Amino acid sequence: MSVQKPTLLEKNFYTFSWDNGVSVELHRLDDKGHAEIWTRHNNGTSKLIDVSELNLLASRSRDEFCKRLTPICNIPDFAWEDAFRWIVPMALNARRAGEPVIELGRSDAVITKPAWDCYPLVVSGMLNILFGNRGSLKSKLALFLAIGMSLKEIFRDKQLGLSGPNKNLNVLKLDYEATQDADEYEWRRILRGLDMEGALQLKYRSCRRPLADDIEAISNHADAIKADVLLIDSLGPAAGGNLNDSEPALRFGEAVRKLNRTVICPAHTSKNQLGIKTVYGNAFYENLARNIWEVSKEEDEDDESTVQHIALHQTKSPPFSPHHKDMAFKFDFDEESERIEVTKYDPNKMDVVNEKKGNPQKILESLKGDKLSITEISERTGIGKEVCKTTLYRLLKSQKVTKVGEDWGLKYNEQ
Repeated sequence: MSVQKPTLLEKNFYTFSWDNGVSVELHRLDDKGHAEIWTRHNNGTSKLIDVSELNLLASRSRDEFCKRLTPICNIPDFAWEDAFRWIVPMALNARRAGEPVIELGRSDAVITKPAWDCYPLVVSGMLNILFGNRGSLKSKLALFLAIGMSLKEIFRDKQLGLSGPNKNLNVLKLDYEATQDADEYEWRRILRGLDMEGALQLKYRSCRRPLADDIEAISNHADAIKADVLLIDSLGPAAGGNLNDSEPALRFGEAVRKLNRTVICPAHTSKNQLGIKTVYGNAFYENLARNIWEVSKEEDEDDESTVQHIALHQTKSPPFSPHHKDMAFKFDFDEESERIEVTKYDPNKMDVVNEKKGNPQKILESLKGDKLSITEISERTGIGKEVCKTTLYRLLKSQKVTKVGEDWGLKYNEQ
């Protein structure tokens, strides 16, 4: 071929570059070879020559595209047909190869325990879900956590029972529900409650397409501001489609992995066949998350009360960490000064917490996705073996669990 092999750079999209200043970018490339092609000639200004959509595997369409490019960008000793003979196999190989195989457990490797950006609510580099009923203040809690991760001293100084990161983190909010004005208003109110108005700006982007469909642009924005944490509010519109189907859940999980950052995602709730509250939608939303907390607001008899309490109950802990005890916070709304003050609260004073402490529910939650012996259930829940045994046989009689040999499991397969 008269055209030399190009240099390939992979970063959210594929860029092929030649020494003569020509570059071709492939955006939104899929496994069938469809892609957007952005052609540039870098003569000092990186001039954009053409933007087209093309099936790279359709030879006739590809040849016609090359013929059209020739008069637009006629470069001596550079044949577009030859250029695409490099581009097509290199792009498809890169797309289909995926991540490389690496070795784990090498004796000379430095083993680092997974970190927390906000212990115990946000695991670093993983998907963290805060789910609850509408009005449970989960979005305000997420904004408060974003402030604490951006200014790590806050969690220590406020004695909230939270541990901040080792350094201040950059947080980008991807908003699928509210407006810029609404989020700025809430952000300012929380900062005022910390006596820190103006001390921190929120990186914000309004989103109108599902995360998987907007992944390239979001990745570029996150890279540009060096975002460490993404606050995606909320899971439903970010996933798109029918939330009970597997495909939107799997596409959302794939997009989160591509972002390769800490993700905090408020979500809505539903009840499964056992009457246990779960993240609304397909089971893969919970399966793919590493850390999940249920957020419940204590209903106040006084509808005009300016003080609201929320309880946090961990329904799924990371594989490297045991279940954390329940937590609670008090939100004090001062409408006159437009402040929201957040302080620690005793969860044992809240009915929504005490109602969850029944042994049957603890046992049912421990069996999610597992088959366990009575000893294992006792160790996981902290309930005595005899109480476990008695409760399990009651659950068996009510057809909520099954028993095979010495192992116990859930009666219904959660979808």
